[in-house]
Amino acid sequence: MNNKIDLVMVAFNEADSIEEVLRSFYAVASKYADVQIIVAEDGSMDGTREILKKLAEELPLKLELADHRRGYAGAVKDALKATTADTIAFVDSDGQYLPDDFPNLIASWREKDKDMVMGAKTARQDPPYRILISWIYHSLVKFLFRVPFKDMDCGYRFIRKELAQSIAPECYLLPYSYWSEFTVRAYRKGFEISTVSIDHRERLAGVSRMYPIMKLPLMTVRQLRGLCVLYREIVSGTK
Repeated sequence: MNNKIDLVMVAFNEADSIEEVLRSFYAVASKYADVQIIVAEDGSMDGTREILKKLAEELPLKLELADHRRGYAGAVKDALKATTADTIAFVDSDGQYLPDDFPNLIASWREKDKDMVMGAKTARQDPPYRILISWIYHSLVKFLFRVPFKDMDCGYRFIRKELAQSIAPECYLLPYSYWSEFTVRAYRKGFEISTVSIDHRERLAGVSRMYPIMKLPLMTVRQLRGLCVLYREIVSGTK
């Protein structure tokens, strides 16, 4: 089996924690594979980009920089497009996922030989309103698309490059739930997927900008509209 892994992250305004996250994940991952780190930096304004450039002098770090905001989905797509290894390990850069779970994920990846192995959080460390919204959303997605996974939006997973680079460009309908659209499309196309239980902790620093309460009504409308279009496309067979 090829022992090369591209460890992929997206970073936006993570200056207070990005160095710790990168160093800790590289320290663990490099015990199991020849690792290249790919980070799509998404127009940070807090010094994240400068920290990454400094780290690139020491770590095997490839930076995908942008002069404008691409958004999470756009940055993920650019990062995945830049991969060269057959195995991709994606993890969000906010420090909520633990390097300690990397051994279990890579063991499952190698033993089960699936197209994708996703983390499944055992106890989500987020505000109660986000946990409730996530439960409602995932219940709806499971019902609509007959997908059996409870945590399909998890930002910690191993992906075969063929799957990543074929599915990623198709995902555009759910900007606030990129990985759930990715998972639905992959599952409905017959790719083999399994899950591994992982831990989840509070952010190392800062606050999440993904689901601000004031924007929830607009986000909900966009998500429901995207789900309707996705349903017509891959379940009803119309666009």
